[in-house]
Amino acid sequence: YYRFTPHMEGSYSFVATHPESGESIEDSVEVVPGVGQPFHNYNYYPWHSTATVGDELWVANVYSPTISRLSRVDLAQLGTIEVGGWPVSLAQVPNQEMVLVANKASDTIGFVDIREGRQVDAVWVGDAPAGVVVNSDGSKAYVSLSGSDQVAVVDIATRQLVAQIDAVYDPLALTLSSDGSELFVASHRSGQTIQFPYDSRDIEDEKDIAIIDTNALETTGYILEASSTINDLFFNDGELWMVGTANDIEGGLNDEDVYSFMHEVVVLEPTAGEAKRLRSADLTRQDSSTGHAVTLQNMAVCDGLVWVTAESSDVTIALRSEERRVGKECRSRW
Repeated sequence: YYRFTPHMEGSYSFVATHPESGESIEDSVEVVPGVGQPFHNYNYYPWHSTATVGDELWVANVYSPTISRLSRVDLAQLGTIEVGGWPVSLAQVPNQEMVLVANKASDTIGFVDIREGRQVDAVWVGDAPAGVVVNSDGSKAYVSLSGSDQVAVVDIATRQLVAQIDAVYDPLALTLSSDGSELFVASHRSGQTIQFPYDSRDIEDEKDIAIIDTNALETTGYILEASSTINDLFFNDGELWMVGTANDIEGGLNDEDVYSFMHEVVVLEPTAGEAKRLRSADLTRQDSSTGHAVTLQNMAVCDGLVWVTAESSDVTIALRSEERRVGKECRSRW
C-alpha cells in the first residue's frame, strides 16, 4: 500500500495518469499542524516512552504529537520531533539510525530517522498500538494492540505489517526471551478469578500473559492468574519479572488483616499454565520499605539494580531489596 504521512502543513495534490489512455485522476488534501490540536483520552497510557539515543534521551510526549530530545548530561531540551497522534512508546532499532514510535491515536508505528531528526514513514498496524519492542537483530518489531487484543508484527527492513496475532485482553507490556524465540505479552487489566460477592471465574478464563512463538507467529500458551493489573514485563536470566497490582476484594480498605491492594514486583517461571511465583515483594509492606509504593509502572535495570516507578506515590525505587527511594515532583511513568 502506498502511504502519505505528512508533518508539514499545507496543500498536497496527487495526480495519477493512465499509461495508455493518458486519462488522469487527481486528489488533494489539506494538512493542518498536529501540535496544539486538542486530543485526549484517559485510556491512552504511555509504556516505555523513553529511549536512549546516543548522548540524548528521547521522550514520547503522549499529550502532544511530538518526541522531545533531551541532553543526557543536564536534561536540557535540544529540540522536538513531530510524529503521529498520541505517541506512547519508543524503541531504538539495534545497529540502525532509527527509532520506532507507537502512535496510538494514529494506529501506526512511526519510523524516526535519527540523523534527519524527523519521522520519515508510518505503517498502519491496527487498533491502538500501546507498546513496541524490537528483536536483537533489528529485523522485527512487535506491537501490542490494546484495541483489538492482538500483537502486530512489523518487518523493519521492508516497513510492512507481517501479521496480527490474537493475544490477550487489552495487551500492553511486552518482553522477548533471551534468544528471541518467545514473546510474552501481558493483559493490562485482566482482573482475577475471585469475583466476590459473585461466583468465581474459572482459572482458564484468566489469561494474563500470552506466550507467542516468534518463528511460527502464533500464541502457544498462556500464564494464568498472574495479577489483576499488569503494567510491565521484563525477561531477565531465564525469569519473567512483572510489576502489577493484586487485590483481595473480600476485605475492606481499612481492614488491617486483609491486603486490599498489593503493589508488587513478582518473578515468575516463564511457562504456560497457572502462574508459578518464584519470589515477590509488596513494595509497601516488605520489611525494607520506607513507605507506600502505589501503582507500580515500568522497570529498568541499571548497575545491578532494578528501578521501578510508583506513579501514585511520586517515587522511583531501586531494588535488590529496596535500597534507595527517589522522590519525584510529578506522577511517574517510566
